[in-house]
Amino acid sequence: NVTDGSITAALTGKVSTGGLAAANLFCASAVLVSFPLQFLSAVQVLDTIFLDPIEETSHPRTYALKRDGLRAFVVLCCAGLAILIPDVAKLIALVGTLCGMMLGLIVPPYIHMQVCRSEGPVAICADYVVMGFGIVACCAGTFFA
Repeated sequence: NVTDGSITAALTGKVSTGGLAAANLFCASAVLVSFPLQFLSAVQVLDTIFLDPIEETSHPRTYALKRDGLRAFVVLCCAGLAILIPDVAKLIALVGTLCGMMLGLIVPPYIHMQVCRSEGPVAICADYVVMGFGIVACCAGTFFA
């Protein structure tokens, strides 16, 4: 009988208060320690966009300062979002709907249309039907999320 969004809410009433506090502390520590790993891919992409790789060898201190500033900016943005959005479940539902529909029903038919143009009008029509359904489902999911 889970009453809130806490990952350890299911333990309420089943373990002692100390055990619940230890589980919460363990989960919080795991998130804190793994935070840099979770953002590694995003930060690497941002590095290629905003930082000059030549500067890494010619001005290593300036490069390190810019790189660390970029990482601090990403962390501050995440902290700001966590403060501004009290109900993260709604944000997760919105992002899941947008990304899920795009990745599952809109992008694959589009790629198929670009790669397999010579398959004939039936395949192209089927791609448009699937993309149209994906767009409608994406809009509906966004509205209801």
